[in-house]
Amino acid sequence: MELRQLRYTVAVATHRHFTRAAAAVPVAQPALSHQIKLLEQELGVELFERSRSGVRLTEAGEIFLLRARRALAEMDAAREEIAALKGLTTGRLVLGAMQALAGLDLPRLIAAFHAAYPGVDVSLREDSTRDMLTMTARGEIDLAIAALDVERPAGLEVAPLVREPVLVAVPGGHRLAALETVDVRQLRGETFIFFTPGTGLRAVSERATERAGFVPRVGFQTSSHDRLLALVSEGLGVAFVPASAVSDPPPRAVAVRPASPALDRTVGVVWRADHRHRPAADAFLALLRERARLED
Repeated sequence: MELRQLRYTVAVATHRHFTRAAAAVPVAQPALSHQIKLLEQELGVELFERSRSGVRLTEAGEIFLLRARRALAEMDAAREEIAALKGLTTGRLVLGAMQALAGLDLPRLIAAFHAAYPGVDVSLREDSTRDMLTMTARGEIDLAIAALDVERPAGLEVAPLVREPVLVAVPGGHRLAALETVDVRQLRGETFIFFTPGTGLRAVSERATERAGFVPRVGFQTSSHDRLLALVSEGLGVAFVPASAVSDPPPRAVAVRPASPALDRTVGVVWRADHRHRPAADAFLALLRERARLED
């Protein structure tokens, strides 16, 4: 079994197509197919089911893929740790980040990191908190900046960074818009605009209505804070929204009020507990902790 075979397997699993995988590696498609076939012969099982429309993993392929990704991540980390003995001049860092980062200016953080370590290749993935935690647990992401309010897979470590209020957004002409604070129980019977499942804001919203003693009527779901507030401004419902996602002043025709009892969410950084950090991940984590202050 060779490392290139592991890389080819991961590429095919990612692209679900031999030709696209070969272009991404890059290697000639016949050579990639040949190496995958040799690997399957060595293992005594097929890793992929082939069809005209593409390929998909078999059950054995799913098992092998998880281990292959971990093995490749460990090899990459080993190379970078050896290189770090001479200083962090090269390396790779894969970050995951959700949308609203509670005041953390991620582009500026990445720019500062790049200025300090220009030889490190940084890539960024943006997804829901749940998906990022899954990718982190698999070793596909080195560090994920995510809401800590959702249930996490086993084997992850976390470091809180920022805590921020979660507010109630109602249309400007709504009966609750004139109040200084909105009791969550007053939202019973309203149509809600919720963030999509798997996000920290969705978890906070569902817990808030559960504690208030009612099941929310969800009329709309979105993965965009801007769209959520736009739907509220059109009078289509009420919503919970993190303070960092609201401009000052708020969008026209939207009233944003503190919730009672107060709601908040915590944003932090997550990594796999059994995976030794690459030097680049250690350096970026230190920068995050330096820039962020946990607000009580």
